[in-house]
Amino acid sequence: MMDGTSANVDVTAPGAIIALALLFLKTESEVVASRLSIPQTHFDYNMVQPSKDWVQSQVPEIVKTVISNLGDEASDFDEIDAEALVQAYVNIVAGACISIGLRYAGTRNGNAQELLYNYAIYFLNEIKPVSMTSSKGLPKGLSKFVDRGTLEICLHLVVISLSVVMAGSGHLQTFHLLRFL
Repeated sequence: MMDGTSANVDVTAPGAIIALALLFLKTESEVVASRLSIPQTHFDYNMVQPSKDWVQSQVPEIVKTVISNLGDEASDFDEIDAEALVQAYVNIVAGACISIGLRYAGTRNGNAQELLYNYAIYFLNEIKPVSMTSSKGLPKGLSKFVDRGTLEICLHLVVISLSVVMAGSGHLQTFHLLRFL
């Protein structure tokens, strides 16, 4: 999408990232394959569960530690790049939501729908508080460390994942969210 004489990367980046990931899957490179663990058994396939615990289990411990100490004034962020780790956190969460969206595509799974909807509202509230609904157990105040564009991309990816899960259902809550956005 052109914005004047240059491409608007806020619009084109998510699709480009997914396209690159799909291209790397076709390379059959052992290095790339070692980074992506594709389920080999029915049990592994079912391990992608639509729960907040599963999403949070995808976040590395170092990132969890920094995220849990964001509101702590005594924390020393001089030695670490808190901004990079918070950006990693939001992108990992969005990636996990994409995984859930792909795993439950077209199934209209209620648990996946509820989880993805809650993460969409969570990202929406981080951008601009619009709901009094509390996202229990999720960190607040990420907008101090992450630019609005990154949060919007994460929100859009989660909403696309929600749309993929609820495709063809006519689910009103999803339509209301889409219309609001």
